Amino acid sequence: MQIPQPDLLVAWPIDIAQTVEMLLDGIAFGDVSATTEPDNIFEQLGAASLELHMSLSDLVACVRIAFRVALKAVLTAVSESVADLRPEETVGLVEHISDFTEAVVAATTRGYEHQRAEAGGGLSRQQREFGAQLLLSADSGRLHDAAEAAGWATDSFAVAIVADRSNAERISMAMGGRIGWAERSDDIIVGVEISHGKVATHLRRKLAGIRCAVGPAFPIEEFPSSARMAGTAALTERQPNGPVFADDMLASIVCDADPQARAALRRKHLYPLDELPAEQRDMLLTTLRSWLLHWGRRPDVAKSLHVHPQTVSGRINRLRDLLSDDLDDPMTLVELQLALA
Repeated sequence: MQIPQPDLLVAWPIDIAQTVEMLLDGIAFGDVSATTEPDNIFEQLGAASLELHMSLSDLVACVRIAFRVALKAVLTAVSESVADLRPEETVGLVEHISDFTEAVVAATTRGYEHQRAEAGGGLSRQQREFGAQLLLSADSGRLHDAAEAAGWATDSFAVAIVADRSNAERISMAMGGRIGWAERSDDIIVGVEISHGKVATHLRRKLAGIRCAVGPAFPIEEFPSSARMAGTAALTERQPNGPVFADDMLASIVCDADPQARAALRRKHLYPLDELPAEQRDMLLTTLRSWLLHWGRRPDVAKSLHVHPQTVSGRINRLRDLLSDDLDDPMTLVELQLALA
């Protein structure tokens, strides 16, 4: 089958039409030998993906999506042309395409990882220099030069990812090539470019399953602030099997910057609860926190606490009695949110 050259937004260093042709041949004939030959087209696809700063997880996802589309088209065509297709034949066809999919995934992964090894673990001198300049941020001229050498715009925003050295490989693979990289005695700091208007939690899917801490997005000149807040997030909340984001706990970080101020807010507004039994006090504080988070929407509060809405009403009325109806004052509500953050 002859595949026409597609119009591409980005110039790839391999023949995309030939790659698609090999994919279709593999689906049609079930010959996986094309995926095992040295330097085959699929390994070249993996290597090219790294050169274009695509993460390995995104590459694998794209391959699987392509095969899902192909599988749907094949099953539709077969069902329309073969009237008495037996179930076992359909199952066999699906298994055949699935086997070829996994062979292509393995080949593209080999090519990607081989290219990373050839490039010194995927970390170039420019990436390490940029990482060092991000942490220093003292000389904006040198920082901007390092950013351009690493393929970043000088007005970029960046987030800091702080992780143990044991997770360095996984983070590098998840984030792709456009990163800044710095190593300290007991951890690594990775600078990741993020689009204007996006927040760091935009990276949640890519970092799923990787234990690390992620700071907020800042202009690259303020990258040390992102790294510092990532470190604070790591100390505040540890997730054994995934990332923690400073963006998810900014109120707590603000309050913890001055613990005495937070304690003063608690004393100012919540001291009437101190004389209650511990179990009752904790129940009312949990209800108040949920009530504040859900802007007083009783059904949402009830759902979050797994109680009846009337139970929520009773607890809020009890809080109003104890707090002298301060729950109607806007400034009090702000201070309560900070006190309970």
